[in-house]
Amino acid sequence: MIIEYDYKKCIVCLDRPPGDPEHIIPQMLGGRLAAYMLCDQCNHRFGSQLVSSLKTDISIRLAVEGVKDVVPDFASQFLERSEYIGTDIDHSSPRYSMKRGSLKLIPWKLPDGSITLDTDEALSALSKKLNRGGFDTETITKYISIFTEAGEDEPIKIPTGETFIKRLVGKVKPVYQSISVNNDFWLLVSLEFIALVIGNEIFRHSFDPVRDRLLGKSDTSPCKIDYLRAGNEYSPVHMIRLMPNNKNLSVEVRLFRWIARIIHFDWIEYTGPHPIYIEDLEKKKSFISPDADYADRNQWFETK
Repeated sequence: MIIEYDYKKCIVCLDRPPGDPEHIIPQMLGGRLAAYMLCDQCNHRFGSQLVSSLKTDISIRLAVEGVKDVVPDFASQFLERSEYIGTDIDHSSPRYSMKRGSLKLIPWKLPDGSITLDTDEALSALSKKLNRGGFDTETITKYISIFTEAGEDEPIKIPTGETFIKRLVGKVKPVYQSISVNNDFWLLVSLEFIALVIGNEIFRHSFDPVRDRLLGKSDTSPCKIDYLRAGNEYSPVHMIRLMPNNKNLSVEVRLFRWIARIIHFDWIEYTGPHPIYIEDLEKKKSFISPDADYADRNQWFETK
């Protein structure tokens, strides 16, 4: 859903006109809510510096792994090219990459000079070796069939003198990286959501400290950010809401229900509405409630 706002300039750099639609919750996380609010340069910069780190953040990866059975299409797209590790019979640790929803073994060379390949790649390698050895199609087809039907750990010696062996890999588990999402990501999401609520008021100078931080003009964040840890049974649901905070401005952002941050804009007085926005990845629907009182009465409006 793209919200049409007549912004004459980018809400961050205040210089160039808005370019392509900016997703408030990144599209790679299933985000649907978008608006023309960033110039192409800022959009590209934040995409490469902030949004790309979502792929390597351990909490995000754990969350996606936790909901992949509920939203397999989304998870498959997010986990594309993600790495996994297994345990081989010889206690080696083969590594895998997710490709189009399936795990593919990453080739590697063992100390004895042998090469470990994915089954499909091994069949291709077997065919190429026999072809280069001058063997006819019938022979190549024969040995491909023998290898395909062979049992685990059964050596298949081909006419070139080389041996192919199938190996059973044990339990495969994700490879987690310790890189965390930069706090500027949460600042950006908050600023963009505030912009959707207050419109052109986002250009007030009171938001300049946030802009300076996002543009790298300041080394410190102007906002206090609270980290909430309430559970680990992730759900395919994201939420953003403005929170009442003694007439000051705060934004709560939740990804997959439990990755939660509260970003405090304590120097900005705010007495306007406090909408709540929810994205349901399983239903592929988005909902908004004008205020907490409406939400308490289960009054939600589906956005198109």
